[in-house]
Amino acid sequence: MCKKMKIIFLFSIVFSLHIGIAKSEMRGVVGILEVGTEGTNHKLMFSKQYYDGKETWKSLKEVYEEDYWKDKKGKWTIAFDGKSLGNIKLNIPNEKTPRILNKGKLFGGWASLPEFRPLVLNSKPYYKDPEKWKPYKISKDERKKLYPLLRVSIGSVNAYKCEGYDNVPFNYGLKDMIVNKAYRSKNSSILVSVGINDKARRCEGANQKHHDKYWFYIKGDHVDSVGKDMDLVDAGDYDNDGNSEFIFWYSGYNKDGYILMYNNFKQEIRYTWGYH
Repeated sequence: MCKKMKIIFLFSIVFSLHIGIAKSEMRGVVGILEVGTEGTNHKLMFSKQYYDGKETWKSLKEVYEEDYWKDKKGKWTIAFDGKSLGNIKLNIPNEKTPRILNKGKLFGGWASLPEFRPLVLNSKPYYKDPEKWKPYKISKDERKKLYPLLRVSIGSVNAYKCEGYDNVPFNYGLKDMIVNKAYRSKNSSILVSVGINDKARRCEGANQKHHDKYWFYIKGDHVDSVGKDMDLVDAGDYDNDGNSEFIFWYSGYNKDGYILMYNNFKQEIRYTWGYH
């Protein structure tokens, strides 16, 4: 290949990459605003873009566009509970941002438990929750429906309680199941987190929260397992397609991060990191 042809070939690659980024820019990027006592941290994680001929959500880690978006000078919308909490520019250090206390002591990971809850960032002005998910109190019948699913999720031999320094099998019952969080949409679908009561297990330290967060999605008579070891950050229509997406905080063994779920919890993408 002659020198002139090489230059044209390299220019074509650079131009194609630029067009790919432009397409991602048109569809927007969603991230998280983490507010701490010493300032704020912006994590840009998910992008709605064309991939393999169709529009889909992708992780910025996967497409290597995170640094590109951090340099953008536009306004980002801060979203929470179907509302806009204002705008922020990522290129302005220490810009004043809204703070919501982490009253429920959620979103804890390997590093620490945050004083303030994380909030959603969107490069587009999309924040509304068209499905109108609101806190909900689970009925006795719904508890009974969830109990066998919890047993399946944990497994018949995996549950244990603590007696002294030993872990012993725990044959827990319905009375030992707790409901952590539950939400209901305008269409009567339910998103719920259940687990085993820590007091019944009598465990401390790292073992204390071992069986405490299993999420399920109930639509009519159908129930799907959504995941575990998660806390719901927010629900909103972040790509303006008429449906709500869900962003969860996730913390597992040597791993923290965020998960975006969409298409009625049938699809998900993850942005996680490890510590060793």
